[in-house]
Amino acid sequence: MTMNLKERIAAALGEPGQGSPWSELMRLFESDREAFYLMACHGGGPDAGPRAQQLAALAGDVRSAIAESYEFVPQEGGAAITTYRGKKTFVPAELVKPVTEFLRAVDGKASNDGGGRDFIGAAVSEAEVTFKLGDPAERQAERNRLGAVRAAKPLVLRLDEEDLRHLTSQPPYVIYELLNCARRTVLAPTAVYCGLKRGGDSPANVNEGWAFCGKPRKTYRNDGSPVAPPDRMVYVVYADAEGYVFDWDWVVEDPGAPGHPLDSDMRFEEPNALKGEARLDLPRDLRPGQFDPAQACYSSRGDCLFCYITGKESYATRINSDLTVFQQMETGTHTGFKIKNVERIVCVDRSIVIRDAPKITVHVDSMLLTTQKLHPDEENAETYAVLIRALLQTAHERPRVRLPPRVAETVGA
Repeated sequence: MTMNLKERIAAALGEPGQGSPWSELMRLFESDREAFYLMACHGGGPDAGPRAQQLAALAGDVRSAIAESYEFVPQEGGAAITTYRGKKTFVPAELVKPVTEFLRAVDGKASNDGGGRDFIGAAVSEAEVTFKLGDPAERQAERNRLGAVRAAKPLVLRLDEEDLRHLTSQPPYVIYELLNCARRTVLAPTAVYCGLKRGGDSPANVNEGWAFCGKPRKTYRNDGSPVAPPDRMVYVVYADAEGYVFDWDWVVEDPGAPGHPLDSDMRFEEPNALKGEARLDLPRDLRPGQFDPAQACYSSRGDCLFCYITGKESYATRINSDLTVFQQMETGTHTGFKIKNVERIVCVDRSIVIRDAPKITVHVDSMLLTTQKLHPDEENAETYAVLIRALLQTAHERPRVRLPPRVAETVGA
């Protein structure tokens, strides 16, 4: 008589014990691998009890880790199995080593003290094939998707010459992250959005632009050294509709949607599946310059202004549709800011304009105050006060930035 999955699990494990679910899952794998694969792919079954449901969820986490690739990230009390897309599964300290060997065995890899699994001449069940490769419908869909990607013209992203020149006065980590984190994110994104919600009066080229999200395995310091990425964050690369990248930052990850940024519905249109591959082309000789805190930079491609008050490695936090602040990785201290929709802001408040035909010049602190007037939110009043104080204390004189003739024509300068 053929046993159902519930009966197979009970036969393999016996009476429920007091040990960790990890211990039971490893015992199930050793006793009845077919039951393990079935449970990982299809759950514990319609009549599964709490024990089977818990084991099925854990087996599903193992399947995700094997499929996406993973690493063990130390944390208090043990470690977290962290997948490429950012999903985390906790392992108690005393089980880290046996779970490491368990995952290698499930993946058919050699352990430190033995040979790898020999698949030559071995029969493989449909459940194991489904575990490793997905069910037949999923496999065919993936083959179709890959075929379409290979046939499609790749999306090549690059930087505008103006933005490349500005990099020489920005903190070195900005360049190192561009060369490494941004490149990896574009090549292997966890999510892609087509459409940036910057408002109807923002340039169409920006509103129709791209956001690539990813989980690079390293981030970079000002000396170029790689370190572990910040926890619970995702990297985002922004480009306009023509494929010109104008911004890249670590941002807080959505805990309910690993691999996606927090508040993505406020910032972007719906996620978009690329028709082909994407890559970021950068000059081979791109190197950091000398950081200058008095030098603010305007990107015509992104219609945004960057101001770094200190050079400390930072992540980005969205305050409102016109302001993003940079905060130091370790302390959260404000290190600078980005003002978006510069053209609109200059049109709204022409008092911040200093005539300098054929271009115009604006005071950065005046721009910052104007964004506060446009977003009179008392919760963020202290943020603005901190930024303006730091800005005026750091610079020898009121920081200014020159805007291109296009903006001058817009405001009638």
